[in-house]
Amino acid sequence: MKPLGNGSFAAVLEDDASTGSLGATSDFRWVSWALAAYFLVQTIIRIAISDSLRIDEAQQFVVSQWLAWGYDAQPPLYNWLQYGVFEIFGTSVASFVIVKNLMLFCVYITYHKLLRLLVVDKRLAAIGVLSLFTMPQMFWQAQRDLTHTVLTLLAVVLFIYFVVSTIRRPSLFSYAMIGLWAGLGMLTKYNFALVILSVLVATFCHPEGRKRLFDPRLLLTLSLAVLVVLPHAAWMISNMDLVLTSTVNTMAEQGAGGKLSDIAHGIADLIKTTVEIIVPTTVIFLLVFRQSFLRSLRARSEWSDFIARILGSTAIILLALIFIVTLTELRDRWLLPFLFLVPAYFCLKLDAAGRQSLSLIHISEPTRRSIKSRIASYA
Repeated sequence: MKPLGNGSFAAVLEDDASTGSLGATSDFRWVSWALAAYFLVQTIIRIAISDSLRIDEAQQFVVSQWLAWGYDAQPPLYNWLQYGVFEIFGTSVASFVIVKNLMLFCVYITYHKLLRLLVVDKRLAAIGVLSLFTMPQMFWQAQRDLTHTVLTLLAVVLFIYFVVSTIRRPSLFSYAMIGLWAGLGMLTKYNFALVILSVLVATFCHPEGRKRLFDPRLLLTLSLAVLVVLPHAAWMISNMDLVLTSTVNTMAEQGAGGKLSDIAHGIADLIKTTVEIIVPTTVIFLLVFRQSFLRSLRARSEWSDFIARILGSTAIILLALIFIVTLTELRDRWLLPFLFLVPAYFCLKLDAAGRQSLSLIHISEPTRRSIKSRIASYA
């Protein structure tokens, strides 16, 4: 395999290939099959080794016995999904584990699909999705205990995917999908509201995205989002104490009582948790790509900037919440739906660096055709 983004003639020619090329299709297939095999093995192992349940898992066996517009301090979408599976296949550890691993498989596949939409070098899409396994919260904690957060991850990727699709090629369908996943995302975890705000900022800062925000079809997006959320929102208004008190108390439970000291504690915890999530991924990218990775951090493209604005806007919003609400504890599961975009950001940076190096190489059309014919004769 040629080094990524090395500016070789072969890389120039490969970058000219479309998404539907044979090589790109092959990459998509082997990644899909590899992920399917991995989560199938995870499912079998989890069912075989133990019938015991973690806290979040045990909760599903309790609240998923009936349907309601709301249950506790968490939105109800995962509960509804699990209720349907239990009704069809029976209440068992196997029914629970299969749902979770199917959701995780969908997260990874959709993440791969999003990256393939954004990068020129499709190999970086494979690298990006496999890099999720460098995050302990993704390959370990998600399997061990997470429930609602897993569905939030899927909603985040699909929401961003349809936003990008709309920026590139708007359609009534893409606007409808944005509204649908905005609404469904709010039914997975309440912190999805931060994703919506951050993506809105990133879209407004994108030249084409700003135009899409003033498209009349945005009314369809807003209408669908409201319709999806409305029944639970009505329940939430009637149970605001349950929703807000539990969440705010948990996120402020490390407070010492002093406003400034609590703010300092919250900022320190935000930095600490962020570092814990992204450092393993950053170190592995540095070890694998070395100087190329460091140089790529200075490269920019429209989509690396887009993801950067999502991450930056989220950080600003979280800092504002720390100052306003005096949050003192931010657990990794609360930050994961934002920070799991970091591998995608790194891959977009590498892709941008490759494009910039290629743009420095000027090849005449006759020379380009000659090189293509020579490579074809060697293949």
